[in-house]
Amino acid sequence: MKNLFKTIDRLLRGEFTSREDLKLGKVIVPVKTLVASGWL
Repeated sequence: MKNLFKTIDRLLRGEFTSREDLKLGKVIVPVKTLVASGWL
């Protein structure tokens, strides 16, 4: 469970995205991470 919270924290801090990806309209986030964060 602790690992899940660390991953969600990284997601919220923007560690899964870069400026270049955002400029191109891409958001590269693992699906498992999105599902887990939405579940909580």
